[in-house]
Amino acid sequence: MEKIKKSLEKLFAKHRLIFWYDEGSLQRLFEEIDIPQKKLLLDGNEFGIKYKVLKEYPTEQFLIYSPHPRPKDEENLLLDLILAHHLFDADKASIVINELGLDLALKNAVKKYEEFFNAKKRVERLKNFPITNEKELLYAMIAALLQTKASMEDFLFALLREFARNESKKLSELEKFGLDSYLFDELARVFGFEDESFEAFAIELIVSHFYFNIDQEKMPLNREAIIFVSKWVDSIKNRESFEILSKRVAKRIEIDKILESIPIQKLQDVDTFEEIDKIIIVHLKNALLKNDSFDEEIVEKRKNLFWYEKFENIYNALDHAFRLYRFIESLHIGFRSLDKGFDSYIKHYYKGDLYYRKFLLYSKKESRSLHDLYHAIEDRYEIFQREINDRWQNLLDKEDRISIDGYGAQKDFFQKYVQPNLDKKVFVIISDALRYEAGYELYQKLLEQNRLDVQIDAMAASVPTYTQLGIASLLPHKALAFKNGDTILIDGQNSSGSANRDKILKNSIEKSVYLHSEEFLGYKRGDAFIKEHRLFYIYHNDIDAISDHALSEENCVFSVERAFEKLQKIIKHVFNLNGNFVIVTADHGFLYQDRALDESEFCAWEKIGTIEKSNRRFIIGKNLYEDRCTKKFAAKRLGIDGDEEVLIAKSINRLRVKGGGNRFVHGGAALQELAIPVIICKKRRKDDVRSVEVDILKSFSKITSNQIAISFFQREPIKEKIRPRTLKIAFYAKDGELLSNIHKITFDKKEQDSRDLEYKVQFLFNQKALEYQGQEIYLKMIETIEGTNVEKTYKEEAFTLYISFMNDFDEL
Repeated sequence: MEKIKKSLEKLFAKHRLIFWYDEGSLQRLFEEIDIPQKKLLLDGNEFGIKYKVLKEYPTEQFLIYSPHPRPKDEENLLLDLILAHHLFDADKASIVINELGLDLALKNAVKKYEEFFNAKKRVERLKNFPITNEKELLYAMIAALLQTKASMEDFLFALLREFARNESKKLSELEKFGLDSYLFDELARVFGFEDESFEAFAIELIVSHFYFNIDQEKMPLNREAIIFVSKWVDSIKNRESFEILSKRVAKRIEIDKILESIPIQKLQDVDTFEEIDKIIIVHLKNALLKNDSFDEEIVEKRKNLFWYEKFENIYNALDHAFRLYRFIESLHIGFRSLDKGFDSYIKHYYKGDLYYRKFLLYSKKESRSLHDLYHAIEDRYEIFQREINDRWQNLLDKEDRISIDGYGAQKDFFQKYVQPNLDKKVFVIISDALRYEAGYELYQKLLEQNRLDVQIDAMAASVPTYTQLGIASLLPHKALAFKNGDTILIDGQNSSGSANRDKILKNSIEKSVYLHSEEFLGYKRGDAFIKEHRLFYIYHNDIDAISDHALSEENCVFSVERAFEKLQKIIKHVFNLNGNFVIVTADHGFLYQDRALDESEFCAWEKIGTIEKSNRRFIIGKNLYEDRCTKKFAAKRLGIDGDEEVLIAKSINRLRVKGGGNRFVHGGAALQELAIPVIICKKRRKDDVRSVEVDILKSFSKITSNQIAISFFQREPIKEKIRPRTLKIAFYAKDGELLSNIHKITFDKKEQDSRDLEYKVQFLFNQKALEYQGQEIYLKMIETIEGTNVEKTYKEEAFTLYISFMNDFDEL
């Protein structure tokens, strides 16, 4: 009653006369229905009804009911009125048609899926979709069941997510109402799928994506599968289901066996299965171990593909292993003076330590084993460390003091870097054990930051290279002296501990303070403490605190990364407090070798004389004996008052002493211990960091093939203040419809040659593109706004589409 009443209500809003033929089954309902319009019973009284509605009540609305079937048109005396007004049908399909405002031509389709319309909720959902034909009706019905938009793409994403969870509720809903057959008909039309199993479709979808770049004749589906998968892997919401199903399909088709016969060159652009990355990684690793050519281009290509994030650490480890190999192979150690040796380290040799440390960092993050490569790297790095420091030691052996022309000494730090800048607030950050190569990486990180002017210099740490002497050398002073080996006197004052160092600072600069980094980070802008001081010495200790202990020294590479984060936080805090001048330096550097040393590798030394302090790299005392393992310096020749002597372990040797670790050491005069950074940071007023510009190289404007290649040009190399730019690139219609596969590219090349800054990309058009013949379509470069998931168009170019037909295997 209510459904018929509502249908009539809608119809009377448009029509004056409504005719309702029935076989008498609903006559009682007609008699009882309460409507504001007049009701007439049609039962052999055609002329009377005609007179009443045309003459007596020409403007009134009537519901005219016949308890008999509708007569043939040629026998129907009311045909003219029926044609001029509306014929109502009270069967379920007709009521649905009326309720949804659909064309009567869809009545058979509604009847076919009549059970679907039994639930009010499902019918209500259909009202959210525009429906003008049978396809739109069926898409709307599927969308209502799956609770998606009415598009094949959304249907598949919903079903694939469910299938990845090993569920089939949504597919069962389609089967329940007979809509699964229609869906599979559509999969056949769109993708060329010739089965009625969604599991089979998922497998063929992924297998087609795999074979596209390997052997297109083996693709079970057409190019639409490739375009769909490109959107699947790009979707934040759906990429998890791709990962799960890719793994499932790989196992199902035994991908390991298939990959055995495929050359690496054919796999470098394929990212369907994670096994591909595993094979490429093994190939790259073996190339390093065998001294074969290492294909850097493969690593670059993998960066923009689906599985890269999972294998990023291992790719980075391989990349830095290759850099270290190449660096060592090209190494020529030929310096003939301390000045040249130190200068060579600052300008070039430090890279060996940097590449080694980064290899260790990424390989330690990676759970998969790089055991054989690890040992090869350890062997090479040990030779590198030994060679440059043996050469360095040969020069030191001829000297009775350590003096480096062209670079400042640590003891001159205050006068050279601090004193001239005391017309403003100065913030000195002393990062314990921040050796030069680590400082250089920090410098590069700071260079990339917006509105920050950064310079780097180097100086030679005081010897022996340990914390007490290093910090004392950085403080203002006239004279340094040993006291019982472990204490350094500054102009007669004890410099051990924060309180003593604070007093020494204040003796020279009244409004100065020495404090730890955590204490400094607790202050806020406007605090009186910050306002009243002009010179801040901030002690930071992440590297030495973790690494200089036997139980945790193997975490050295992680401690350096942690130091980078903390130091950048401290620098940012300085600027937040309205500071504008920061100097980052260190008390000393360090030697590090990840592989534990055998006992046989330690140097035994003659314990002759009075020993005040000793560790793996130095001894302080009096009347000490110099042997083949050590080099002796008089304290005064090292710039330290008193009659003490210092024994320094030669080259990278460790002395045999009780306790302590042996991987992370400092105190000697090796280049890695001696060279420390001086990084000066100033805040700029204007933005100076930007992303690199990228152009579309448009060599044609008409698209006549469904498979084309377009080149993109990175305008300049990536450097300091120019950041990489990551873009998603695809063709779209004016209405926003996606017409091609999607490519995600990070433009991050550092090459200087413009020929190396070009990227050639292949695009495939989908069947939808045929609907836009002769129209302008747009190649769009889309980027994500930093810190959000919001996308914006970076650039676009218009093309006119003239593809006459779709051929899956058009040649470029």
